[in-house]
Amino acid sequence: MKRNAEQILSEYLVISCQLGEKDAFDRLITLWYPKLMRYARYTLRDETRAQDAVQHSMEALCKSIKKLDDPQAFPKWIYRILHFKCADLISQHQKQRVVIDALTQENTVEDQPYNKIDETPPLDELDAALSALPAKLYKVVHLYYLEGFSVKEIAELINVREGTVKSRMYEARQMLKRHVEKNDDATN
Repeated sequence: MKRNAEQILSEYLVISCQLGEKDAFDRLITLWYPKLMRYARYTLRDETRAQDAVQHSMEALCKSIKKLDDPQAFPKWIYRILHFKCADLISQHQKQRVVIDALTQENTVEDQPYNKIDETPPLDELDAALSALPAKLYKVVHLYYLEGFSVKEIAELINVREGTVKSRMYEARQMLKRHVEKNDDATN
């Protein structure tokens, strides 16, 4: 992972948290909350559940930050916690959906593209293209391009093979390319 000022600040804040500085924990949350929310929104496709997942991740962070041996590993560590919290919420939601489906006899489509939480249109073409990606593809794109994780780190983080990460990256790139080409044709 590339080291930049934000990474170094995160490492400093982690060490400060481990030393018991309460202000450092608040600053760490302030720094990481928007990133984690964006990831959770795309993963869960629901604002309330995304907030729940991030909240549960922050609770886990608070309880176990002193156990983190390498402050440099914090980004991978917190995303892994969030990944599992999201998975827990998805599992709970699926169990609830099975009961509801059984009661109402309605089937739902499972792999629809993500729809924006608010009803405002996307700010730019890239945002629109990313919004159209299924959650499993968005995850790898977000972690690779926006967070700077390597393919190997992403594979470990979301518990899949490196080849799966690469194929999802390829599929996401193809979808993004088709989206851009379609928009180019529409404007010409």
